Amino acid sequence: MKSVIKYTLVLLGLSLAVVALRDHLTKIPALIHSVSLLPLMIGVAGLLVYQFWNASVWSEVLMTMGLRCKRFDCMRIWLESESLKWLPGSVWSYGSRVVMAQKLGVTKKQASSSIVLELIITNVAWLTMAWFILASDPIMALVTPLLDQVVSFVTARVGFMILALFGVGILVLLGLEILIKSDRFKRLLELGKIDYTKCLQTTAHYAVLCLWNATMMWIVFSSIPELDAPYLVVLGVAGVAWLAGFWAVGIPGGIGVREAVIVLLLSQYGSVDAALLAAIVWRGAQMVAEIGSLMLSLGAGARVHLNKTSNHREGVI
Repeated sequence: MKSVIKYTLVLLGLSLAVVALRDHLTKIPALIHSVSLLPLMIGVAGLLVYQFWNASVWSEVLMTMGLRCKRFDCMRIWLESESLKWLPGSVWSYGSRVVMAQKLGVTKKQASSSIVLELIITNVAWLTMAWFILASDPIMALVTPLLDQVVSFVTARVGFMILALFGVGILVLLGLEILIKSDRFKRLLELGKIDYTKCLQTTAHYAVLCLWNATMMWIVFSSIPELDAPYLVVLGVAGVAWLAGFWAVGIPGGIGVREAVIVLLLSQYGSVDAALLAAIVWRGAQMVAEIGSLMLSLGAGARVHLNKTSNHREGVI
């Protein structure tokens, strides 16, 4: 009954959003023709790289827990299980990874713990990226008048961002240290022994991944003629949108939620139509990259299986 109520509310919310934006949605087909193909293709290619890169980092999370697994095998399992995230509930991708991880010699409990640790690290990385939203015009409009008497607008912006990132960096390090070294926390989430140094390295790696993903978002958005969002702002938009979609529990892929955040934040740098088009194009680019990486992963897996079968037959002969 709870699931019925939850999904009814989700569908109702999406329906109301469609009704509210119906005038803008009708303009999208005409605006699609204005999208520049070159930056869009570069963005899709970059997202394809991101998919494989992101999937392979799971091996580093396992290594943080003292489990050494081949990066290629971890990447394949991650990609294949992640494709199930579109099923209602948003838990099927995690559940399938727990089951498939046994092929790597990883127990269900260890796999579950690795996913918990991965989600903590990923949220920290995206939260760091979300702080770039402080560079957006509305926030800077509140801050810069207080600083104009001392420094110029540009200097104020750069200095403010440096201080903000420095502060969040310290908070992240302290938070990670407290969480990872807390026996109570590890018992609660069934986390075993964790290498703190490797965990920080993995977090840094995820932060670079987030930066890459956000950069691809900026490139894709540059294909929209009527949209002119600064690079730093897009980094913040990427972080805020990812976090909003992740914490919209039960909504497959955070679809609709992330798009709403993107439209809300980007509409100050262009028309609502352009912001809506950007959100739709970005989701489309992501789905193309996800499907492409899954197909390549399945193809590589099938090839490995055929080679093993062929070698086995030759050995029998």
